[in-house]
Amino acid sequence: MKFGADPLRMFMTLTRGNGLMGPMSHLTPRERYQVVYYIREQFMKPTSSEYTDIDRNYLASLPKGTQDGTADPSVDRDYGPALGSQLERRVRSALTINLGDVSACYDLHTMSLADAWKDGFLDLDDTQHIRSRGEGTANLRGTRLVGLQGWQWGHDGTLDYSHDGFLPRGPMPSNWVNYRGYYLHENQVILSYQIDGRDILESLQADIATNTIRHRLELGPGKALVLEAIEGVKAAETQSGVVSLGESQSTLKHGAVYKFLAMSGESKDETLGRFSAVAIVGETQNFECSVDEQRRIILTLAASDEVRHFDVVCNSNVGAAALMEFGENIKAEQSQYQPVSLKELTHGGPERWAETLKTIGARGLQRGAYALDTISIPETTPWQTWFRTSALDFLSDGRMLVTTYGGDVWMVSGIDDALMNLTWKRFFTNRSVSKLSTMLFM
Repeated sequence: MKFGADPLRMFMTLTRGNGLMGPMSHLTPRERYQVVYYIREQFMKPTSSEYTDIDRNYLASLPKGTQDGTADPSVDRDYGPALGSQLERRVRSALTINLGDVSACYDLHTMSLADAWKDGFLDLDDTQHIRSRGEGTANLRGTRLVGLQGWQWGHDGTLDYSHDGFLPRGPMPSNWVNYRGYYLHENQVILSYQIDGRDILESLQADIATNTIRHRLELGPGKALVLEAIEGVKAAETQSGVVSLGESQSTLKHGAVYKFLAMSGESKDETLGRFSAVAIVGETQNFECSVDEQRRIILTLAASDEVRHFDVVCNSNVGAAALMEFGENIKAEQSQYQPVSLKELTHGGPERWAETLKTIGARGLQRGAYALDTISIPETTPWQTWFRTSALDFLSDGRMLVTTYGGDVWMVSGIDDALMNLTWKRFFTNRSVSKLSTMLFM
C-alpha cells in the first residue's frame, strides 16, 4: 500500500486524502474504519504480504483520540410543518406532515395516507438533508398508530379498479388523481388535489389521547366518490358493520352517515376487542357508510352541485365502552357543527420566515469578458440551514433567487455595485430540486 498498510495509516489516507486520492469526508469515522476493515480482510489478508494482525502492541502505539468514532451525523433542522421526500422504500413520492405529537405521511401519487405514527417525525440521518452524499431514504421515527392506516380513494365508483397500463413508479392517471400541491397557514397544511375530477381541499388533525385522526375536507361539486377511510381489523373472529351513534352492536352493513358510524373489530366470546371506526360530521346529505365482505370501511360521498364541508373522523380503540363513547362524541359534534372553509386558509397566513440575514460580497478584479463577483452565503441560520446551492436566477427588480440541494428557496436583495449590504430571506422550503427548477427557472 503506497501510503501505509496498517489500519491507522489507511484511515488517515481516507480522512485526508493523499496523492491523487481526495479525502472521503462524506464518510463518518466509523464508516471509514469499516472500509479499512473490508479492504484488509477481503483483499489484503488472502494475498498481500503487507497484511499484519492487530495485536496489543500495535493498539498501544496508536495516538490517543478524543472521541470513539461511533457518532453518526444528526442535525436538528427546521423544515417547517411538512417535508417532501420518499418514505423508506415503499412510498416514492411522500409528503410527511408534522402534527405535533403525531406525524402522518401521504403518498402523493395516490393521495392515500401511507402511515401515521407518534413520538417523532422522520429519521433523515442518511439523506441529503444531513449528509453530503445522502443516498438513504427518509424513515419513520416513532411508534406507529395502530389501526389508523388505510385512507385510500377509489375511482370510477369502485375500490377495485384496474391497474393495467399504470407506470411502475409514477403517479396515477391525472383524470383519477391530480395533486396540485399544498398551502400553509401558520402550522396548518392544506392539501389541494382532485379525485375523478372533483376538487378537494384537505387538512389533517390528530388527537393522540383518543388515537383519532380527523380529515377535514372541502369537497367541490362533482360526481359521487368512494373512499376506504380506514383499514378494517383483520382477525379470526370479527364484528363489523354500521352502528347507531352511541351504541356498540352492529346489525347492518350500510347506512346514512348522519346516524351511523362504520366499524370493524376483533370479537371474542361476543366481546368487542380492538376496533377501527369511522364517522362523518358536517354537510353529509346522502353520504353513506358501509363495511364490505373484505371488512373494508367504505364511505360513499354523494354527487353534488355544491361545495360540501365535513370532517371524516377515524378512531382506533378497544372495547364496547370506547366505541359507544366515540359515537356519543360524534353525535354531540353533529348537533353543534359549523362549516369551516379551508379555502379561506389558502391565501397565506402570518409570515413564517420573518428573519433576514446579512452578508457582504466582493467585486471581481477581472476586466475581460468573464468577471467573477463573490456573494457570500450566511454562515449560520436560526433553522440550521445547509447551504449547498443548486440553482439561481434573477427577478426583474434585481433580486436574486437561490435554491439549495435540500429544497430551500432564498431571496437575496442588495445586489449592487458595492455588494456591501446583502440581505438573505428564506422564501420557502422543502421542495425537490427538479420541481424548484421547473417552477422558478423556466
